[in-house]
Amino acid sequence: MKIRIYISFLALAALIACSSPNSEISPTNKASHATAVNAVVITRPVEKTTLPKPIINAISSNEVFSQLELVEANEVTQNQDTVYDLTFEDEENFIIRAKFSSEGKLIPYYNNIPTEMALP
Repeated sequence: MKIRIYISFLALAALIACSSPNSEISPTNKASHATAVNAVVITRPVEKTTLPKPIINAISSNEVFSQLELVEANEVTQNQDTVYDLTFEDEENFIIRAKFSSEGKLIPYYNNIPTEMALP
């Protein structure tokens, strides 16, 4: 009998928790929501030879990227910030993607990765 009551209580608690999702945007989420909605992202292909000089220097001086073939380069502009999304390929045809700032700094591809881990 106690087990039935316990299971009924758990089922009721799960039902209540699932039936009333909190869809309200908090004040801290409003700014990021507005940014995501209003952001215009412009992506355009760029020739490898027209990449900014600091990026070319960063690639050639990096022992990892200098060993890879640059197969694609895109300039990505959002809210007047420009980054370069680069695609490399190694000798085994493995694809490696990296983002660089206009100043030649490597940008972590995912925001939750510490910069120290993202640097080769």
